Amino acid sequence: FIAIGHTPSTKLFAGQLNLDDSGYIVTDEKSGTSVFGVFAAGDVGGPLRKIMRDATYDIPNFNSHLYAFSTTR
Repeated sequence: FIAIGHTPSTKLFAGQLNLDDSGYIVTDEKSGTSVFGVFAAGDVGGPLRKIMRDATYDIPNFNSHLYAFSTTR
């Protein structure tokens, strides 16, 4: 397994979303960010081991999060 790109490209979100000291977007256990309705997935959400863990969660559960968000509006 080869990992590249250990520096997240999240400068675009600085001041809009909470970022940790390494520049990753801070997420909750359901990949939600500090802004309601905005989710982070993939390499912007954390280091490689977190990405591997989240990948098993993000894809199957994205639709349920989207539905929950759409029904709160």
